[in-house]
Amino acid sequence: MNNKLCNVFAFILLTASTCQPTPSASSANAGEITDRSTRVSTKVSTKASTKVCTKAGTEASTKSSTKVCTKASTEASTKASTKVCTKASPTAKVTIAFNGGFAETYTPAQLITAGVFKSAPLVGGTRKRTEAVKYIVLHSTETESPADAQRVVRSWNNRGKSHPGAQYLVDRDGSVYQTVSPEITTMHVNAFKTRFGVNNSNSIGIEIVRSGKQTYTPKQLKSITCLCLYLQKRFDIADEKVVGHYYVQPSDRTDPVGFNWQMFAASKTTLNYLATKERSDKNGTSIASAVDTGRQPPNKKGG
Repeated sequence: MNNKLCNVFAFILLTASTCQPTPSASSANAGEITDRSTRVSTKVSTKASTKVCTKAGTEASTKSSTKVCTKASTEASTKASTKVCTKASPTAKVTIAFNGGFAETYTPAQLITAGVFKSAPLVGGTRKRTEAVKYIVLHSTETESPADAQRVVRSWNNRGKSHPGAQYLVDRDGSVYQTVSPEITTMHVNAFKTRFGVNNSNSIGIEIVRSGKQTYTPKQLKSITCLCLYLQKRFDIADEKVVGHYYVQPSDRTDPVGFNWQMFAASKTTLNYLATKERSDKNGTSIASAVDTGRQPPNKKGG
């Protein structure tokens, strides 16, 4: 009996031992799958990170390249502009010189070619000079109704071979018209009525377009300033010899009507100073005695 029980007990133990779970294939497979998943996940994560980093790097590189290119482009553009300014066309150089107050080395014909002056030829009313130019006389056209410079010249030309006229007219928009070379005499003053020895042969006339209650425009003032300074330097005319028609022929003339002589003198002084400074900067010289400021005709009032 005891032997039987022992055998039964031994059988039960053996059976129980046989039924204990052992590391199975599924458990091993699960571990292997987990390991693979981890590796795949790591690989995917690595690829994603690499892609993000690559994209970020590419964007950073692109931005950097764009910045470099933009800078290079800007520098190239600046250099190109500087080169263009430095190598200005002959026409542009003449215009810059006239507006800057240092065009006296250019002839009136060159200024016409460059478009600084417009041509509006006089027909008749001229003759050769018999004296050196000493004066510039400013006039205003004072037409009954508004008329531009070209219309004024046509009205002169319609008055026969011997008619009044000036070498220059300054239109409302600042355009400067030349009727003849300043080397030629025109009839812009009455030599029988003038004083101080002023006559047509020793003076240049400038007509400023004006009518009625019109005031002189800023563009006119600028052009008159540049034109007078050009002629003064070209013909060596002193400031006090730039005068109004009324000043040399007071018996029957009041023009240029309402002209602001003080503003004109200040404008011309400033332009001359800047022109002298420009030249001295280029030559490396001093401008201590550049300009005698503000000399005006003795009679300061316009009209």
